[in-house]
Amino acid sequence: MIWGVPLVASFHSLGKVKNGALAGGEGPEPPNRLAGEEAVIAGADRILAPTPGEAAELVRLYDADPARIRVVAPGVDHALFFPRRREDARVRLGLPEGRLLLFVGRLQPHKGPDVAIGALAAAIARDPEATRDVTMVVVGGPSGADRAGVVARLTALAEREGVADRVILLPPQPQGRLADLYSAAEAVLMPSRTESFGLVALEAQACGTPVIAADTGGLRFVVGDGVTGFLVPGHDPADYADRVLAILRDPTEARRMGERAVVHALRYSWDATAREVLAVYRELLGTGVAGPMARGGAT
Repeated sequence: MIWGVPLVASFHSLGKVKNGALAGGEGPEPPNRLAGEEAVIAGADRILAPTPGEAAELVRLYDADPARIRVVAPGVDHALFFPRRREDARVRLGLPEGRLLLFVGRLQPHKGPDVAIGALAAAIARDPEATRDVTMVVVGGPSGADRAGVVARLTALAEREGVADRVILLPPQPQGRLADLYSAAEAVLMPSRTESFGLVALEAQACGTPVIAADTGGLRFVVGDGVTGFLVPGHDPADYADRVLAILRDPTEARRMGERAVVHALRYSWDATAREVLAVYRELLGTGVAGPMARGGAT
C-alpha cells in the first residue's frame, strides 16, 4: 500500500472457502493465493462482502476485523434481465421445441455441470412422461489447463446416462442472448460447491425463472427456498431431479415461483450497489483513516 491512502478490498471468491468444499478430483487453491488473500484482508481498511454469510467466513477463516467489513450485494441490470415471453425467447434462440432446463457457469467440477446432467437423467428415468419434451442447455466455457478434457468428460457423461440427445453444450453467450436463455427455461440449475453470491441465480430470477440451487454460500441469500426456487442440500443428482420434477409437474406453482422471483430480484440493482460502495468510500474519507502504510500496516 505504497500510496498511504485507505484501502477497500473485495473478493470474487475466497480460496479457503473453496478448499473446504472441493469436488472429487479437484485440486486445492494454491498457498500463494491464500497468503495473498490473508495479506489483503489484514491490510484493508474496509472489506466488501456480498452477503452476511461471506462476512462471517472472512472473520472465521481469515480473522478479519468485523468492524472493517461492510456487506454490499451485487446487482442486476433490469433493463437487460427481465421476463420475456418464453415461446418468443425459444424462437429467437433457435432451440428445439419443448421445455428447457438450463445450466450457466464455468465448466468445472466446482460449478457442478455434471450434477445438472445427472439430474436430467435421473428425472427422465423417474418420470418419462413428465420429461418427454425436456432438453438441457449447458452454457459455459472450461477453465484450467485441461479445457478439451472437461468438455469431453461432460459429453461422455451425457452418453453414459443416455441423455446425449437431450443435452446441448453452448459456449459463453452475450448477455442479451443469455437473457433469452433464462427466459426460455423452466428452471435454472446451480449445483455449485460454493458461491460467494450467485449472480446467475439473480439474473435468472429477474427473468422470471425459478432456480434450483445448492444450499450453500451466497445462494442461500439469493434464492428463496420454496418461494423463488429450491435450495438443495448436497450434490446428489437425484435430489436435484426431485425439484426438477416438482417444477415440471406443477406449471401453475412454477409460474408463481417465477413471478415471486421477479419481485425478489427487483431488490437488487447496480444503482443500489454503486450507492452502497460510494457510501463506504465516503465513510473512510470522513474518518481521516490514513491507510495501512501510514498506520504501520501491510506494505
